[in-house]
Amino acid sequence: QRIVRTELHAEPRPELALRYETGRRLGRSLPLDELIPLEENTMHVVDWPGGEPPILAIHGSAGHAYSLTALGEWLAPDVRFVAVDLRGHGFSDKPPTGYGVEEHVEDVLQLSDALGLERPILLGHSIGGAIATFAAEAAGDRVGGLVLFDAVVGDRRFVEGASFVVKALGASLEQRFAAFDEYHGRWVAEPEDSPWRRWLERSDRMELAPLPNGMLRRRGLREALAAEWASVARADALGALSRVAVPVLVVHADAPWDGAPYLDDATVDAQLAAARDARLYVAHGQHHGDIIRRPSDGLV
Repeated sequence: QRIVRTELHAEPRPELALRYETGRRLGRSLPLDELIPLEENTMHVVDWPGGEPPILAIHGSAGHAYSLTALGEWLAPDVRFVAVDLRGHGFSDKPPTGYGVEEHVEDVLQLSDALGLERPILLGHSIGGAIATFAAEAAGDRVGGLVLFDAVVGDRRFVEGASFVVKALGASLEQRFAAFDEYHGRWVAEPEDSPWRRWLERSDRMELAPLPNGMLRRRGLREALAAEWASVARADALGALSRVAVPVLVVHADAPWDGAPYLDDATVDAQLAAARDARLYVAHGQHHGDIIRRPSDGLV
């Protein structure tokens, strides 16, 4: 109870709390954590139960399922929100090879079938948007829609320019932290009592893995991150987007992130032109990270 309430900022499951407490507390329980065996590996998902159709969400570079907590907490229980750890990330398996677009797409499609999701809406942030696009192309009418959150879907010039994140984020995957606050302290600007701060803390606690020497590290593999980007750079995500048969929501964060908006206007226009049935939402004043850490009311 102490861990769930004070560190994860949620309520223990009602059936558990009732065994030990006479009074009923208000508040949301933690989402469901599951390990789903597929043909070649085991995938970890975080599932916020809710209404249909479900959203199957794919994190961005060096991310993990819990990094999408704000969207899950906002959308459920109106909408079921299932976030996945891609292979090589979070609690999913980390094979020595196999981090290209093809392997990720096969994992996503197998996972959707294993969970029994009926025509889910695929959502992808950053590099996860490219993977979601290729998965939507392969799935055809087995999916109901595609949401691109500042997605790495563009021409080779854009992809190569956006790949600066590989160096910075890759280095952070090899860092070691003496204490939780050393890693979590990057969010000091968030008000202590805000839901965003609580959700960020939960995400960070789930992301860090303890080492035998007492240090902490992030759970993702640098090799997986580099291989994903190299694979996307070789592929034609815009071509895949043109073959997606379902409606597409393009989300664009227009605030600077490392000096400029992550997506330029030309790339946003290219996404809208490629998709057969596209709609644009501009997250004014938010940058590439804001739209998943603290999505605006209008976006939700």
